[in-house]
Parts: sequence; structure tokens; C-alpha cells
Amino acid sequence: MKLMDNLLLCRDGISLDSFRLRNTKGSVFVNHPTAGTWVCHVLNCNVRVLGINQDHHLFNLDDELYFTWSDRTVLRELFNLDHSSFTSAHLKILNLYCVYGSADFIEKLFSGCPALEDLAIIKCHVMAFKFFSRTLKNLIIESLSPAYGYNIEDYEFEELVIDIPSLVSLYLKDIPYFAPHLVNVSSVVKASICLHNSDIEHCNILNALSNVTDLTLESPPCQMAMDALQRDMWKCHAFNKLKVLSVDERCISLLSTRDGTEFGLIQLLRCSPNIEKLNVHLTSLANFSLDEEMVDPEAYKADKLFNCKHLKEVKITCWEHDGSVDCVVRVILANAITIPKIVIEPDTFHCKLFDLQNLVRS
Repeated sequence: MKLMDNLLLCRDGISLDSFRLRNTKGSVFVNHPTAGTWVCHVLNCNVRVLGINQDHHLFNLDDELYFTWSDRTVLRELFNLDHSSFTSAHLKILNLYCVYGSADFIEKLFSGCPALEDLAIIKCHVMAFKFFSRTLKNLIIESLSPAYGYNIEDYEFEELVIDIPSLVSLYLKDIPYFAPHLVNVSSVVKASICLHNSDIEHCNILNALSNVTDLTLESPPCQMAMDALQRDMWKCHAFNKLKVLSVDERCISLLSTRDGTEFGLIQLLRCSPNIEKLNVHLTSLANFSLDEEMVDPEAYKADKLFNCKHLKEVKITCWEHDGSVDCVVRVILANAITIPKIVIEPDTFHCKLFDLQNLVRS
């Protein structure tokens, strides 16, 4: 503490380029009054890059303390973001990991830091409902879920409004009890959306990302959220600029028409006439049933399901002996204008996990 006081506070306000505050031991917390003074000081020193990282052992699910410490105790140990300190015309990059912030922190952050371009909020307890900025280019939100020790059942279901016309890259993952509502994000060219554990009824995601060139979409496991994403998919008109599409098996099996005759993947491909690469990640041994018309449209005098004349490569990552791979390949080959390169690779992580589970059972 004394070393850092002398190193930082005795510099007479000389400009600082970057500062990262991180604990490396579970018994040491960054939530300390002196640490708050350091953050305030570096902001006054025109720091451009700021990171606050609470590597806390409570977020290790194997740690017995995870099950015994109360939520209030956890919150007290997290670094408490003081919005009054975040006033800087020079801060451009802010990375937050496992910290706590009040409901108005995000609003005050954007008004107090008008030059902010990159913001990452990962596993933080920041219950923000609206992100509004005219300068932000890259946004990452990976919020806490009940699995990380927080009981959020007391919070009412809210919309997570993202109104950032300057945004170029968007990453959303694990935002429970929030329905993403994207507004003025037509400038986004790369987006990754993962709504696992989100019991949402309505969302506005795909319809707002009309200009993306690289889209990763993972569908939630819960039926309510799948229905919400399905309704959002119906509103999509075209992804004319989309070049790379990455989906998981739930997006493939997600029905996208009211009569239930099509894959959600087919709807996405139909809306993406200029797609060049398709990545399919199959993380479970799921089998899909297909109508013969989908894999042999000429025999049934039916139109092709999609028109992707620029599709060059299809990469499928799957478990061994996954029967759904055959379904995906048959649909692609039957409906593609030109035959793309098809690469099939094993999902080594899940295959090892599956083998380990079988070993434990035996």
C-alpha cells in the first residue's frame, strides 16, 4: 500500500497512460479505501486505459466458501464503483471484472467520460437498464447469474436498452432477467449474442442488427427465451452485409415459421444472400428430423430454401457420432447454389467431458 501511494500519489499529476488494479490472492480484496483513491488519482492523471479486476475465489464453484458466504458479504468485498470519480475527458478504455456499481453508475459514466470508446463489464454486479453513448465503439456485457452467488430473484424483469449509434462491436452473454432491446445500433458490424439462462418474453436483437458482417448467435436453453428469439427472427428482413454466421444447435432446431416447417438456420440463410462462411457448433448429441422436401427440393418441384451463391465454407464442430451433422450437411448440399467446402471437426472439449462423465458413472 505504501509503495503504491508513493508510486502514484507523489507523481505531481504527471499524465499516466494505463492503470490496472487486480488482486492475485483470494484473501486480498481490491475493495479498499486506498484503492479507491488510486483510481480517482489516475483518472485525474488523464489515464487512457483503466482496468479493475477482482479475481475473487468466491466465484470458483468448487470453493466451499461459495456456498457459505451471504450475498451481502460478497457485495461488501467487491470494489464499489463511485460514479463521482469517473469524470475524465481522456479515458478511452474501461475494463471491469467482478465489481459492484449502483444503478446510475453507467449513466453517469457516459456523461462523465465523453471520450470513452471501449467498455467491458464482465461478471459484475451492475444493475444498469440503459446504455446510451455517442462515442462508444466496442461494448462487452457478461453479467452475473444466480450461479455466481447472487440472488437476483428480487429484481423485476427489465429491458436492457442499448442506444449507441456509434457502436461497431457488441458482445452480450448471460444477462438474466434482462430483455435486450437494441436501438440505433445500425453501425454494428460484429455481434455475438448468447442469451443463456435468460427467461425473456420479448427482445429486439436480430431485427436491429441489419448491417452486421459477422454474427454469432447462441440460442437460450429455456423455452420462453427461445420463443422470444423466434418472434424476433420473424421480424428480420435481410442481412445483406453478413459474411460470417456462427450458430449453435438450438438455433438450427429453432423453428422460424408459424407452421413449423423450417429450421431457424434456414431463415437466417434466406435473409443472408451474401454470406461466405457458416460455422455450426453442435454441443450435444441432438438429432433433427427433416422433411424430404428440405433435402431434395427438385424432386418435389419446390424452390430452394435459400439463395447463398457466395457461400464458400461450412465448418461444423460436433461430438463424435452426432447424427445431426448429416442433417445439416444434407440441407446445405441440397439448397446451396454452389457446393461449398465443408469441414467437420470434433468438439474436443465436450468429447473429453463426455468421456469423463462416462468414466465416473462406470
